[in-house]
Amino acid sequence: EGPAWALTQALDFHDTLLEFKESGKPLYASFDSAGLGVYPVATAADEIIIPPVGGLDLIGMNATMFYYKGLLEKLGIEADGVNTGKFKDAFDPYIRDTMGEGTRIQITELIEDLFGAVVTEVAENRNISEDEAFEILTLGPYTSNRALEVGAVDRVQYLSDFYADLEDELDRTLTFDESYGSNDKKEAPNFMALLMGSFSADTKAVDSDPKVAVVYAIGPIIDGSVDKSNPFASQEAIASEDFLDLLDEVMEEEGLEAIVLRVDSPGGSAIASDRIWNRLEEIQDGGVPVVVSMGRVAASGGYYISMGADKIFAEATTITGSIGVVGGKFALGGAYEKLGVARHSLSIGDHAGFYNESRPWNDEEKELLNHHLDDIYNTFTSKAADGRGMTQERIKELGGGRVWSGIDAFDLGLVDELGGLDDAIASAREMANAEDAKIVDFPKEMDMMEFLENALSGNVSTSGLFTSGIESLPAFKAASLLVPEKHLKHLLFMINGMQSGNNVMLVMPYSIDIQ
Repeated sequence: EGPAWALTQALDFHDTLLEFKESGKPLYASFDSAGLGVYPVATAADEIIIPPVGGLDLIGMNATMFYYKGLLEKLGIEADGVNTGKFKDAFDPYIRDTMGEGTRIQITELIEDLFGAVVTEVAENRNISEDEAFEILTLGPYTSNRALEVGAVDRVQYLSDFYADLEDELDRTLTFDESYGSNDKKEAPNFMALLMGSFSADTKAVDSDPKVAVVYAIGPIIDGSVDKSNPFASQEAIASEDFLDLLDEVMEEEGLEAIVLRVDSPGGSAIASDRIWNRLEEIQDGGVPVVVSMGRVAASGGYYISMGADKIFAEATTITGSIGVVGGKFALGGAYEKLGVARHSLSIGDHAGFYNESRPWNDEEKELLNHHLDDIYNTFTSKAADGRGMTQERIKELGGGRVWSGIDAFDLGLVDELGGLDDAIASAREMANAEDAKIVDFPKEMDMMEFLENALSGNVSTSGLFTSGIESLPAFKAASLLVPEKHLKHLLFMINGMQSGNNVMLVMPYSIDIQ
């Protein structure tokens, strides 16, 4: 029913369906309509059923980049930054109004790899050639009947009629569970649950059975902590203080044998990324193996926190790499002028105005930034070389900010295996010689007392993701009517991150839309 999953998540679920088919039991897939995110999953089934008034939006794959130079000019903001490498284009959306050569090359190859992975899966599942699969996936959109004609689906039928036919085929009465598994989802307790819940201390016995911890690292990487005082409005991010605390909690787990780090992040703060990388190295040095499972994207800072793992798994459609550094700031002087705000400073030292947000850098300051970025880039590539068993020169050949598909990353040695989360868990169990180890997810589900404690706490450390103040400007609010929300969030994340006093980030242009 239109799940909002990325292509990597879709294919991961697709692989799980293929595992189920090994049981020999029939598997059917049904939907009203589907696009590239759902249809490849459905092809894992023995039959695909679509209702008479439905369709397939299979029109190939498109990648769209948004460039905000003109928008920033209207806001009176001048983006001033440096990209390291031909392909490190994270700042391009703010300093260009056309696509650069490096972007065009890597995005073209990226979507070719991603789409190729889908073509291969569909061809194998539907028992057709890759040329035929390519045509099915590019010549839509299809009505239900047309989808049946081209062999994209197997039945055009309402689901209720299919149920009846299935009973006839199996010659038995069937019970159809319409909400199977829905109670497995963890939800915040409702008001009555809060009133009726137990406030007694946890007296459960300690479980010391062997365990593999699956630690989820999802969202942009930021410094500090995020606001936990409102359990209903938490922002998904990898905040350094919170995540380091989480890793400490993981290490306190009785019976811990290994860690699987599930990474889905476009990167962010260079400092936060390095702190997390270092803590993971300490954990490994202490004898606990760490296996990384890359999700939709594990690039730049997301790759940084992954690169030292004992083994890295990526999906064919994972976006990874982007080994590079970007630094910049947004000069708000024009915005201040439009708002009638005057800004004056008193300084000591030639470089005291380096973080002055009202003006761009001068030549000397820009040179300082270049040296700073080069140093961090050297650190990044050096640690990546150690982690991947390569020379630093080779890492730099693969770096320069270039993003790679999981397929290319595997071929180039940036990851160890192609596979999903289950494959990573199996590998972690094998490394730890604990084949029957339980799986424990982190962060853990919030219990009653934690829920109330977070809700009522008045001293929670906060570091907002999108709190630059730019979003309150009338012109920015007007722009929000035309620009997709997630791209505005990307802009605000970049502004907030680079105005925080660091100005250096390991981040990719994750406002890429691949559809």
